[in-house]
Amino acid sequence: MKNILLNFLEINKDKEIIKKAIEALIKIINKWKSKNGIKGKFKISGIYEFGIWVIEDVEINIVFNDHLVSKYFGSEKSICEPLISQNCKDNSLYCFLCREQFKDFEVTFKHLQKHTNKTQKMIELNFEGIKFTIETKENLYKHETNNFLKELPDIKNNDKFTVALFILNRWAKNYFVNQESFGFLDQYSISIMLAKIIKLYQNVSLIELIEHFFMTYLEILEWNKSIPVQIKENQKDKINENKGIFIVLSPTNPEQILAKQINKSTTKIIEKAMLDGYYIKII
Repeated sequence: MKNILLNFLEINKDKEIIKKAIEALIKIINKWKSKNGIKGKFKISGIYEFGIWVIEDVEINIVFNDHLVSKYFGSEKSICEPLISQNCKDNSLYCFLCREQFKDFEVTFKHLQKHTNKTQKMIELNFEGIKFTIETKENLYKHETNNFLKELPDIKNNDKFTVALFILNRWAKNYFVNQESFGFLDQYSISIMLAKIIKLYQNVSLIELIEHFFMTYLEILEWNKSIPVQIKENQKDKINENKGIFIVLSPTNPEQILAKQINKSTTKIIEKAMLDGYYIKII
């Protein structure tokens, strides 16, 4: 597999830049909270928690601990675009990011987007090439999923898991199956899928681990989509009522569907990408 023996200098190459970007955004959020008397707390998670610090592979997820959508996203009339950005007059975090000027942190309408449809509510922010997402309490399971995985004996301090996760996220990106909002996988679902393979095949090489990943999920996609992928011990098997759709469950209580936008069409695309990943073996 091409470039599979990646060294940790490459995986850590953007660590300082990413850490500074996270710190800068935390300061901005805290400034907004102080200015508007907001007491809500937030959690931060991302693939960097497993030791992957590469700008093009990192997505930082910030989740607030309440459901007050308007407080963070503003109203439907709140728009951050040239000529009509004056419409962003409310005290939401979205409008704050749109209006304010920040030291070492330039935000323009090109960097800032929001999604407030029925299935997805988030702010997307791009800074220095790093993608940030800001969501509300219903998405805390993402943070909890990473916390659970980090403490698994098979995952904790496991360099093989880190490198394999880096490779598989790069595979998903190269084959365009890494965008949750478009009905594909995300860093959380891939992490759970890989953790499942680590538990099943503990004494294999890195290359064999990647091969088992593709082989196992190709078999599931082809023959048995009725059982969702899950990792938590004593987690009861659930029957997937959405026939033909690939589902990965979080280890949280209650369980949540990871990459919940996946549908029948995108399931087939994911299957094709896995087939290519296994046979071509180019990441």
